[in-house]
Amino acid sequence: MKKIKYVPRGPTQMHALKLDSVEPKRTVSFNTNEQPIGDPSVQLSSVLPVLVRKLPLTFRDWRRVPIQAKENIWKIALNRFIVPECYKDYYFSKMGSYLREARSRKAGLVLDALDRLQGEEREKRLEKLMPRTMSVREWEEFVKHVDSAEFRVKRLKMQEKRSKHTTPHTISRQGYA
Repeated sequence: MKKIKYVPRGPTQMHALKLDSVEPKRTVSFNTNEQPIGDPSVQLSSVLPVLVRKLPLTFRDWRRVPIQAKENIWKIALNRFIVPECYKDYYFSKMGSYLREARSRKAGLVLDALDRLQGEEREKRLEKLMPRTMSVREWEEFVKHVDSAEFRVKRLKMQEKRSKHTTPHTISRQGYA
């Protein structure tokens, strides 16, 4: 019997959010540089990407997401966290980067399936990759966009730029604010 070396994790569901919980809201605090600090800020920064990934991938830019959708995500987050209103724009900009990251990851998986697989196997993989929050028409539009020559050229150009970066852009939590 062949032993499986790697079992991929499923999608993050964030059951810890528990919107109907009776636990008190957690207050997100900020330091003098207006950076979020403490455990509630870490939890909030884990919850927001999960909520943003529920948006359809047809939104190519955070600025094109309807205001109502943005407000709904913010209201869900405020059900569990207390965040001063003045930091709303800060978290909205973070949500924009989370949407960009989600689109980029999904585009990479779609390109991998398009390039490596053929026929029925390709269709099964693409069907499996389709998010539950999107209609079939929206998904086909997204796949068509990702498969376009224009998108591939742009993606390669950005990958080349990123490969030239020599300084790391991440630090550990201990080094955070």
